[in-house]
Amino acid sequence: MHSKGRRFNIMDSNICESWNNVIREAREYPLICMLEYIRTTLMDWFATGRAQAEDCPTTLAPRVQERVEENYQAAMSMFVKPICNFEFQVQVRTGECFIFKGDESTCSCLEFQGLGRPCAHAIAAAARLGVPTDSLAANGYFNELVKLSYEGKIYPIHSVGGKVAPGIASGTTGEVHPPFVHRPPGRPRKIRILFRGEFKASS
Repeated sequence: MHSKGRRFNIMDSNICESWNNVIREAREYPLICMLEYIRTTLMDWFATGRAQAEDCPTTLAPRVQERVEENYQAAMSMFVKPICNFEFQVQVRTGECFIFKGDESTCSCLEFQGLGRPCAHAIAAAARLGVPTDSLAANGYFNELVKLSYEGKIYPIHSVGGKVAPGIASGTTGEVHPPFVHRPPGRPRKIRILFRGEFKASS
């Protein structure tokens, strides 16, 4: 059974686990080195994403544009019949029919409202209506918003000359000691725990 909600309103820890995999080796570094590794990695990612967004010639983000073009090719073989002014029956090659409602921005396949990008049925109906395909996509898929997401800049931290801020040093020697923590027995886990029903992809 398909979920009627949008995919981006579901909270999970996938992004944290993916990032944890990125810094798997860096976690063995001293704290300052690990933080510098994280900073430079994010700085590179932001610079790359910013450059790609600036060079993008399309209205939609590059990856979304690729999916829309794939759906457009599939839409060319579909047969569209009007139900009323903004509702259409879209029939695919196998004979299965879907209902697209332009005034509600929904399709009975649930892909359109679930992902926020036009499915092949929506594209076929939009062509019948004379509506631009890009206008069907959710606002978050437009390249202008992608540019804004990479607008921030990450700069290196200036050296403080080895001075210790007041109140941090222990005693009067000026030496900084690590906090006292209790380390659990065994080796720290480096690979995330799979969800129920999830299987590790074979390489």
